[in-house]
Amino acid sequence: MFCPNCGSEVEDGSKFCGVCGASMAEEGPSGTTGAAGAASNLTKNKGKLIKIGAGLAVVALIGVGAVLFLGNNYKKPVDDVIKLLNRQDTDLGNYINAAMPPFVGDAYKECLDIFSDMDEVQDMLDELEENVDIAFEELEDEYGDHLKIKYTIEDKEELSKKELSQIRSFLKDVRDFLDKQAGDKDSYLYRSLEEELTNKDMKRYEQMVSDLVKNLKELKVTKGYAVEITATVKGSYDEDEEDYEFCVVKINGKWCILPPVDELSTSMLNGIGW
Repeated sequence: MFCPNCGSEVEDGSKFCGVCGASMAEEGPSGTTGAAGAASNLTKNKGKLIKIGAGLAVVALIGVGAVLFLGNNYKKPVDDVIKLLNRQDTDLGNYINAAMPPFVGDAYKECLDIFSDMDEVQDMLDELEENVDIAFEELEDEYGDHLKIKYTIEDKEELSKKELSQIRSFLKDVRDFLDKQAGDKDSYLYRSLEEELTNKDMKRYEQMVSDLVKNLKELKVTKGYAVEITATVKGSYDEDEEDYEFCVVKINGKWCILPPVDELSTSMLNGIGW
């Protein structure tokens, strides 16, 4: 079917045009029937996509500084991460470069260099990569070879001023948390790093944290949507789908993705061990 607003071809069952974002309600019975059919399948086989959910969480969860910039197309980081999942990429750096703003990618690259001689950090990164590889293997065991992941947008609703204010408050909390836990010379993390790093690398670490805090301080949230998608995984002998919800937010003039507003909390940063 085709978009009634811009004329672009749209996948049957989609509720919104992927190019201009216009509602497909005008499509009539054929369009709405496809969407209803997709929605009805969401209740089937719940739980079979838990493993793929771990991969899609790269898109949906924020972690430290996980603000995902999209450019003018709010679907771009989702598309980029889905491409990485489809080629079963296990390099965390590639996901960061695809989904996050440049200053987060720069900080990650700098951290790898600063901590390159710390066995504990290297062991953690190796374990993360191995876990992603195992997840892909388990997906192939469940769905078959030639895995393909795709998604469709089911709904989006503009965020209220109150919700945008909550997002601004959360980003400020992230900045303050980072400044206190990673930048405070009296913190456990800082003192632990002092015992492991050279003076030169400690200076680089301090500058990296300072740059992160500065970039977070300059963030401006101007607009956003609550988005619902249906993600589908298909292999050679089985397929399934699951629904996900997140926020698409315009920050510093660029679109980004955050978890749903009611799930935003700095408690999600505590797992880092700071």
